[in-house]
Amino acid sequence: MAHTIGAFEASRQKTNVWLKEIGDELRTNNRHQAYAALRAVLHTVRDCLPIEETAKFAGQLPLIVKGLLYDGWHPHAKPERLTKTAFYDRVEKRLHGIGLAPANAVRAVFLVFETHLSKGEIEAVKRVAPHEVRDLWSSVQEEGSSSTRTHASRQTAEAGGDYRRAPVWP
Repeated sequence: MAHTIGAFEASRQKTNVWLKEIGDELRTNNRHQAYAALRAVLHTVRDCLPIEETAKFAGQLPLIVKGLLYDGWHPHAKPERLTKTAFYDRVEKRLHGIGLAPANAVRAVFLVFETHLSKGEIEAVKRVAPHEVRDLWSSVQEEGSSSTRTHASRQTAEAGGDYRRAPVWP
């Protein structure tokens, strides 16, 4: 029993680290926004993956995040082939109007994935993801974790500018 409780505690700690890092990338201390970003992006990525790859991806996640991944999931034989715009639109819908630009949420969560998941698993997910989603993830991967944003791009994101065209992150 103590081992089981220890596993939950370890997962809680890891999940809190992920949420803190997502919040740091989003430049917010609002844990609800960090959680909403993680959930929205995680579910949208999940919908783009075949069932088998979703299960492999889940194996790299902390227990609590794994539960979040599977929450409300209705597996389909064929993954959804989302374009970049459709991916952002789906994330935006799942953010439920909490004041985050979808591009910022995607970037923050992908950067945390880059930090905590194995390169092999990330590459496996990207191999089976739709072409435009793969390119989106690769652009975040290439950018790395930038510690600063320009004031103008931050204003564009916070003002709800067009996330498809706005240079939200330098």
